[in-house]
Amino acid sequence: MLVLGLIGVLGVRLGGHAADKWGTRRIILLSIIVLAASFALLPLMATSPIMGVALVGRLGFVSG
Repeated sequence: MLVLGLIGVLGVRLGGHAADKWGTRRIILLSIIVLAASFALLPLMATSPIMGVALVGRLGFVSG
């Protein structure tokens, strides 16, 4: 949960700057694509703890 929260804070900062630069529509679409890919890869968490931390971080970054 700590990883998710910390990466979420970073995602909000970078997402705001990216939305200002490239527009909200593109950033929202990119976020949805990355979030869907992360959810599709979540079953790998059971086999690799490192992959699990990376995916949880990505989920926090995109949904933050």
